[in-house]
Amino acid sequence: IGAIGSHCALLLAESGVGRLHQIDGEMLRPGNVVRHAAGHEAIGLSKVSAVEAVVREHAPWTLVELENQTIWDSDSISSLTAEADMVLDATGAAPFSEMLSRLAERSRTPLLSVALYRGGAVGRVRRQFSSSDKLIYLRGEDTRYPVIPPGADDENGGLEVGCSAPVNNAPPSAVMAVSALTVQVAVDALVGRFNYPDEVIDVYEPLEEPQYRRIGRV
Repeated sequence: IGAIGSHCALLLAESGVGRLHQIDGEMLRPGNVVRHAAGHEAIGLSKVSAVEAVVREHAPWTLVELENQTIWDSDSISSLTAEADMVLDATGAAPFSEMLSRLAERSRTPLLSVALYRGGAVGRVRRQFSSSDKLIYLRGEDTRYPVIPPGADDENGGLEVGCSAPVNNAPPSAVMAVSALTVQVAVDALVGRFNYPDEVIDVYEPLEEPQYRRIGRV
């Protein structure tokens, strides 16, 4: 329930999702709120409590369950997500996303994973819902799925750092754009339309690499 996760939670609730189970062990800090769904009045609260209040204000029909801890081990994750209609990974951590992909495969749990890259220049949403969707942890071996190259200044392999300051980590507009895309893909899959492919990459700011030189969808 960082920057992207908080907006996804709110948009899912506003779209009619009846129950959300939010998992995050961090508190909302002053540097977070420029990109977070919760505002300054929530600083000092846990992120899950802050987003619960925002969801309650906008979508009181949604039941929000809170897990005020950061959970990384596979057994705990499996027990929490086994009966979920969808797991949404907004951690931006590639190793964790691959572990979730393996766990979701094992339990046949639908999965979406979203992250921003290159200072918010590129957003990617990956879906692992149906048998026709390529397993996320196997996509690195498949040339059909473009690799998002890290930039020269990336210290963490090109992954974003969530909702932390300063704002140039990723502009709020990129956070909002990729969050909206994520929920569009999620709702599309939850109702069984599958109009989107299993991986969507949007370029918000042009990069030097050939596939990413134009703003729009890769």
